Amino acid sequence: MENLELLKKQAEEGDANAQYSLGTMYFSGWGGVQKDYKELIKWLTKASEQGHAMAQWNLGVCFEKGYGVKINYEKAEGWYLEALKNGCDRAKNNLTDLYNKGLVVPRNAPRKLDDTFGELVYFGESKIPRWKVKTTSIFGNKKCNFFIELQGFENENITDAQYKAYAEYLEKKDAFFDEMKTNFKKVYKVANNSLPILLYIDREGNYGWIYQMPGNKNFISIILSDGDIKFGTSPVLYLYKDILESRTKSDWKIGDFAYINLFGVLKRIFINRADNDEFSDEGDEDFKNGKLTDEELKLLLWLLNALDKEDFISDDVLKYCNNSYKACGHAKIKKNELHDEIQPKSIYFCTRFTSRNKYYHMPEISITGECKCDADHGIAICFRDGKLIDIGSEDFAGF
Repeated sequence: MENLELLKKQAEEGDANAQYSLGTMYFSGWGGVQKDYKELIKWLTKASEQGHAMAQWNLGVCFEKGYGVKINYEKAEGWYLEALKNGCDRAKNNLTDLYNKGLVVPRNAPRKLDDTFGELVYFGESKIPRWKVKTTSIFGNKKCNFFIELQGFENENITDAQYKAYAEYLEKKDAFFDEMKTNFKKVYKVANNSLPILLYIDREGNYGWIYQMPGNKNFISIILSDGDIKFGTSPVLYLYKDILESRTKSDWKIGDFAYINLFGVLKRIFINRADNDEFSDEGDEDFKNGKLTDEELKLLLWLLNALDKEDFISDDVLKYCNNSYKACGHAKIKKNELHDEIQPKSIYFCTRFTSRNKYYHMPEISITGECKCDADHGIAICFRDGKLIDIGSEDFAGF
């Protein structure tokens, strides 16, 4: 307690190191103080204004994540830049993350005027270069800051497909928002009290929202341009053209990543197969080099497209999980908790074994991953002959 009083005295007298230390104590509630984000911001700000690099970095994190202040990505960027200037190298990663997610436009970026979108700023530091404009939008009678992003390099014009997609979006925006709220409750457990933060349109006219999840700092994609609204992890919106093309792709290999519509959410998943020399054919160079066999390709495209069209596995997976929870006295989960319950890791082929054992109850293709109801053994959702045949621990897939 004596050390705390001394630290407070030094902070009040203007010692930047003491101000920084006191602020971090209020963040976590240690060293004799209660957690208090208001005090956190107060002392970090005082230290930051004196050029304390770590205080500036921490203050940037507060504005990025919403600790004690409203989220403000521009202010977060400003403090990260100050921290970097004063020697805090870790601020580089935070700045890169802000830019890659499209949350802030890099300063001194190229600009151009467009009759439809206004002043566009080129966002070339991200993995997918794009033009961006900050504007406002109204969702459910609530006005909010909003960004529009248009895929394209600095020397490329906006495509006709992008103009057409934007016109369609404006016409359907309110209906999209109502549909999103309805579908959100079916897929996610958390309350839907946030608003979309940006609209992205690729050069072919695919478009959708980036949305920040209520109650946490994660982002999801909401695809609007493909009939029924689809949800996905944050990269899905920027990769949606590739995801659509993957549904007919013929050159899949072991080790590739696919996006699968699992429990209403498009998630990235690794393609793998049983590694058993007993069933490897000598001289089959394509097989040894990881190229999918014709049978594996047919199964993969069937599974990806079947789950795009209809969620025909949720009820069975939910029953499996709740039976496991019942056995250990745990409360049941609901269908809109499945995407948190199951973390898929791979699509797993076992065709060479099953082709030699036609009457053995083995799957041809499975979805495997982690499962909270059986954290030690994981889960395998197993398919054969175009239908779900079993759900069990991960070794059911034929490991």
